[in-house]
Amino acid sequence: MSTTIYYFSGTGNSLKIAKDLSDNLPHSTKIDHIKYSIKN
Repeated sequence: MSTTIYYFSGTGNSLKIAKDLSDNLPHSTKIDHIKYSIKN
């Protein structure tokens, strides 16, 4: 099972949580919400 973590971080707090979650969840991917929105 894979997990995708979408995050938006203006100050870095959400990025830290996303990284911590990703480190502890197997087969996880982090996606920056702003970069994803611009590309799609």
